[in-house]
Amino acid sequence: RADFANPSGDYSNTFIITATANPIAYAITYNSDTTDTSVTNMPSTQASSEFTGTSITLDTKEPTRPTYLFQGWCTSSITNNSTTNPSCTGTTYQPGAEFPINQTTTNNITLKAIWKLNVFNITINSSDTGYGTVNTTSLTNIPAGTSLPSSGATTNPITINGTTITATPATATAQYTYSFTGWTHSCGTTLTSACTITANFTRTTNKYTVT
Repeated sequence: RADFANPSGDYSNTFIITATANPIAYAITYNSDTTDTSVTNMPSTQASSEFTGTSITLDTKEPTRPTYLFQGWCTSSITNNSTTNPSCTGTTYQPGAEFPINQTTTNNITLKAIWKLNVFNITINSSDTGYGTVNTTSLTNIPAGTSLPSSGATTNPITINGTTITATPATATAQYTYSFTGWTHSCGTTLTSACTITANFTRTTNKYTVT
């Protein structure tokens, strides 16, 4: 209260200032980082103009893609994505993780899906080990999409992912002759799951003419 009768006095005034938080707008967009249209279960963009916290919970959806394993979300570029050895050059977050929000700036960010090419084991069998053998009985960690010989193919040897597989008939005896007749399997022409390939052999009874 001012005392105009005593203008030379000292006065003080109290002011109440109320600070109102200025909401920070943000938008988190999820990108599959592939042109593969078979990707499913992708999260929708998370956006708000009234966010005042320090983090946001990422969508719990985990995208799927045939023959690939989802490894998380990357904040930057991904080296060797969609191979057996992808590497995020930024920070990796898993679905449902807390993502930090910078209160001083508008947060618009794109999170990219990290994909690891799946690998499978292939078993190589002989239809009858007494009739013939193969030089290797298993192939491990073979990348999905690897080309396979057609079932019924008679080419020998065959090569799968750089490994040569040879079917060798048993040594003929005076009574029998052994032959390789082809490869059979139900794996398809490209690898999409663990499978078994069989080398087939037959045995023929030798015939002789006695004079």
